[in-house]
Amino acid sequence: MGSVIDSIKEKLNTSSFIKYSEEVGIVDFVIEIADSECVTKEMIQELLNGFPSRDYVEITVVNDADDGIQISRDSNLDFRDWDIFNGDKVTMTWHIDKNISEHNVVSIYCYDKFCDSIESKEILDVMLIFSHLLTEKESLCFEVQDRDVHLVTKSIAFVGREDRDVVINDGRLEKLHLIRDNANFRNGYIYSLLPGDFSFQISGARNRLAECFSKIETLLSICYIANDAEIVNAERVKMKISGQRNMSMEIKVQDIVQNREIVKIYNWIYEGGNTTDKAIIARNIISLHCRYSNIINLDGKTFSSIQSNFNLYQRDNVDRYLNLKNEVGKSVTEIIERSNELAFSIPHGMKNNILAVFSFLFTVILANIVSDAPLDNIFTRDITVIFEIIIFFSALFLTFSVYETNYKIKQMEMGFDKLKNNYKDVFDEEELRDIIEENSFKKDVITKIKKQRNWAIAAWIILLIILLVVVEMISVDSTTEWIVNLFVKLREK
Repeated sequence: MGSVIDSIKEKLNTSSFIKYSEEVGIVDFVIEIADSECVTKEMIQELLNGFPSRDYVEITVVNDADDGIQISRDSNLDFRDWDIFNGDKVTMTWHIDKNISEHNVVSIYCYDKFCDSIESKEILDVMLIFSHLLTEKESLCFEVQDRDVHLVTKSIAFVGREDRDVVINDGRLEKLHLIRDNANFRNGYIYSLLPGDFSFQISGARNRLAECFSKIETLLSICYIANDAEIVNAERVKMKISGQRNMSMEIKVQDIVQNREIVKIYNWIYEGGNTTDKAIIARNIISLHCRYSNIINLDGKTFSSIQSNFNLYQRDNVDRYLNLKNEVGKSVTEIIERSNELAFSIPHGMKNNILAVFSFLFTVILANIVSDAPLDNIFTRDITVIFEIIIFFSALFLTFSVYETNYKIKQMEMGFDKLKNNYKDVFDEEELRDIIEENSFKKDVITKIKKQRNWAIAAWIILLIILLVVVEMISVDSTTEWIVNLFVKLREK
């Protein structure tokens, strides 16, 4: 199926144009028709309808007497003066404004003329054109009307009208934000472009755009490798690279040539992994390799050195990572060991209290055995009061032990949180949580300590109550009886 331009030639019975020019955004061509009588409203309407609906088309028809009419797709042709097509010679000027469709498709009507236009421009002008087309877009598709082509970069496709087999991955805008976080390209918002926009993934032997695109790809790669870059007066690139040595350099735009090694370095920095670390290492090596030469002359040795240094850096980082991981593990182990001691602090206190009570009881019994009346009236009023004082201080000791245990639990939790904060800049949050086993610590260790504490408190209180009841029951002059008698006497008075 022929293109719309071929249809115009065929219907208007002309083999060539007086003039034809095609830019990215507009097309102008002029046709001279010797016998205009063959031109009809139906023919013009059919030709206008052959253009993609996204584009605006306007025709200006002028005869030798300079009489003329203008026609567009939206015109009502019935209201036009068709007497101009009376068989005399007429000149038809066609003007097409290309528009980008909602699916980011742009027309190319004559591929060779389009390529002529691109090749005739300075590369900065080409960059401005494509920056305007790609602003806030993930991709762009040029629909070529007059031939079957299939050329695809990482974000731009040149394909025939019937070609639908084009897959362009998203992520362009995200990559732009990543680059702006790691490199200061001062003209970045004027030339809102990526090297990948001009990197052909699918090409051909007669790709007329390859040379221009490869120069732009190299230029942008240089700007994004540098710490700071600026295109000055549309004629030179000024850049600064801070590495082992601080380096300033200028390159004339007209001297930019394709350099695949520079593009490889750019791709290596920004495609996967830790971009910041990669950029630092790349700039270190480039600053040394470009001491006596221009960055545009970088060769494969530079990229090899960058990769080797990064591998060494990763190995050092792995060693540091393992050492830090071991440090965290030791700290967690120390906290858990302290928690085990804490879990038995109240039971130990209860055990010591029991030993103290029984030691006192044993002493009392032993003293009575060697007395004149062994084992008679052991629990006298004095002994009973002493036992009750011991029980009171035991309860007081329990209170302080509970307070101390709760305080140590709080301190242990604070120490655990402090450990997390100390290493949060080194490890990922999820990774740190796994290393210190935070969930296990909170669910198992802390819960275990609190359960031990609660059981020990309950056992201690029950033991004190039983001890107090027993002492009161076997005492000759129990405190309970003493209090009751005292109360009775007070009432009698």
